[in-house]
Amino acid sequence: MYSNRTNINGIICDFVLAPRSKKVLLLFPGMPGYPRQDRLLFFIAKNGYNAFLVKQRGVYESSGELFTISPIKDIEEV
Repeated sequence: MYSNRTNINGIICDFVLAPRSKKVLLLFPGMPGYPRQDRLLFFIAKNGYNAFLVKQRGVYESSGELFTISPIKDIEEV
């Protein structure tokens, strides 16, 4: 398993894919915190889920400003 990163409309997502799994877990941290959560993503993937950590707009490498757009819009886009 490898940690990956993608950009969806300016929203950064770190993710780890579990082998042969169709189950998905999306994580949306409420406020800025530790930027990389690889240990958590690998733990979730080892338990059979494709794990995605979504960084809302304005946090770390994601474009935009924090809370100028509702976080619910970020969830809908991802």
